[in-house]
Amino acid sequence: MTELKTWLGQHSKEVVILAFSHFKEMSADQHTDLTNFLKEHFKTKLCPKAKMPSMKDCWESSYQVILSYDDRNIEDPVLWPRIGYWWADNSDPNEVISFLDNKKQTGRPEGLFVAGLNLTFDANDMLQYLTTSLKEKTMTAYPLLLEWVKEQHPGSGTQSINIIAGDFVGVNSFAHDVIQLNNAKN
Repeated sequence: MTELKTWLGQHSKEVVILAFSHFKEMSADQHTDLTNFLKEHFKTKLCPKAKMPSMKDCWESSYQVILSYDDRNIEDPVLWPRIGYWWADNSDPNEVISFLDNKKQTGRPEGLFVAGLNLTFDANDMLQYLTTSLKEKTMTAYPLLLEWVKEQHPGSGTQSINIIAGDFVGVNSFAHDVIQLNNAKN
């Protein structure tokens, strides 16, 4: 966390989302210790959950950390609830896109949510492609997935996306394409 805080200090227009979940056998005291540590560590960089911020809102208020904490027993103005994740659980990029488009048709959920471009390979997929790595299989699907990304719109509209996630994103234009959405018209 110290390394992250230092990095944020050097990159004032970066905003990170820290998502804490799957707390196995944590006591109430341990939750308190962890949340107090995080709040003390990031202090004024923490974005309060009062309203859904845009990147511009975060930049203007110097908010750089959105802290999602999936424990419904803790209520705190800087602890965001669990972030929903739209996950298609499919290895076919066309099916992933269809799933995400169908989810968009049902309307945008409250708060933060993730549209996951993650491909999921089951045992049959693995047997079919024994000599191909997961990365290679995923990378062949990215041209189609990135076209979907470029068609998205930021903002609070019912068809808008606010977080897009994928695998192996450092070896293609994924990050650039997502960042360009910040410049798109709603």
